[in-house]
Amino acid sequence: MKIFKRVCSVFYLVAILSAVFLTGCPQTETPITTRGELIDAFKNGGIYIIAQDIPLSYDLTVANGTNVELKCTKEHGAHTITHDGDGIVVEQGTLSLGTGDALLTISYKGSYAIIQNSGNLSINAGIKLINGDIWNWGKLEINGGSIYGGEVWNMGSFKMNDGEIYGSNKDEGIGVWNSSYKGSVGTFTMAGGAIFNKAVGVANDTTFTMTGGKIYGNSSGVSNSTNAKFTMKDGEIYSNNLDGVSNNGNFVMNGGKIYKNSRYGLYNNHGTYGGSALNNIYSNSVGNIYNKSGGSW
Repeated sequence: MKIFKRVCSVFYLVAILSAVFLTGCPQTETPITTRGELIDAFKNGGIYIIAQDIPLSYDLTVANGTNVELKCTKEHGAHTITHDGDGIVVEQGTLSLGTGDALLTISYKGSYAIIQNSGNLSINAGIKLINGDIWNWGKLEINGGSIYGGEVWNMGSFKMNDGEIYGSNKDEGIGVWNSSYKGSVGTFTMAGGAIFNKAVGVANDTTFTMTGGKIYGNSSGVSNSTNAKFTMKDGEIYSNNLDGVSNNGNFVMNGGKIYKNSRYGLYNNHGTYGGSALNNIYSNSVGNIYNKSGGSW
């Protein structure tokens, strides 16, 4: 009987150790209420709950190998970080914003980018960024939350799965500028979410793939520049004040819908276009497809 108990104890211990090894020990979520604690959080890494409104002028840096997660919870309430410095810099570390059950707002009052990312940045449910741009050279994922009043300037890898990028009116900047800079070339995949109320929803200079989501209510939906490629597999582009897609590069439409734009669904200006779903361009006010002299399909 004693041997049986010892064997059972050994199996139980092995099971516990295996579970800890495979899933990891629960990480501590630390409430912070002061700017000093916030600065230390970025230096030390970890999971932090913003438990007080915090004004900040000091630049924050996520250093190489450091992982930082910020959120708000119902227990501690929704709060705002007001930043008037040079923003947040993510080097080769990881910054995750949101996923709490209360809203964390980061309001930027400086003149630079709200976040410069060369590492890993994720924007999730429960976060709102107000004003200031995101400059991305690393890996960026938007899985929820919202970006209001700023734009994403992408020169790295960017995937939008959910969430919103929007402005206060249709003349307010660009939603996503997918570009290149000093050898860094941006790739943008839009799988979900929405981009609206901007002067241009997406300005593409490199490679943009749309597999879902909505681009609507902008002055112009997508501007595809010379030598750029825009592939549309799904999603919707609609109710923009000018054209749904203005194409100077290469546009391929194999799925999705482009409709109810105030000018053309597709304005092909010296670019090339094709695909199996061009019939899904419909009900645009001036015309569905305009092929300017010099364009081809």
